[in-house]
Amino acid sequence: MPDAVEEADEAVVRGPRTQDPGPSNLSPGSLRPESKKKAFDPWLEHAQPAVIANAMIILIRRTMAMLGGQIRHQGEAFLEEGGFRERLTQCRVEAREAGAEPAPACPECGKPMHQRTAKTGPHAGQSFWGCTGYPDCKGTRKI
Repeated sequence: MPDAVEEADEAVVRGPRTQDPGPSNLSPGSLRPESKKKAFDPWLEHAQPAVIANAMIILIRRTMAMLGGQIRHQGEAFLEEGGFRERLTQCRVEAREAGAEPAPACPECGKPMHQRTAKTGPHAGQSFWGCTGYPDCKGTRKI
């Protein structure tokens, strides 16, 4: 005949299925610590340490499953949306493009031009439009 510890261990392993949803169907309201504790109170406040230990193991496993799901979700979001730096760069590029005047076409080849700054020569430090086809095309235009 099984003793009380074995029976309590079996009850904790089975868990309170009707009161505590598994990690796959958690709702925001069921994530409150009070509701979780209330569901496991009979085992967490049990007189036998083995029953308490089994309840803690089950809670740890459920927590690990929930965290594993969150990590998996974040990995999928990272693949779809990119990382923080990628999104920040994209926002900066969009902000620059929205505030900048449209680039003129190159007078020599017709490609769009980029705003550049002269490094040397009599116009050093001044901005100008340079062809995106450089060095094949050396078309420039004053701003």
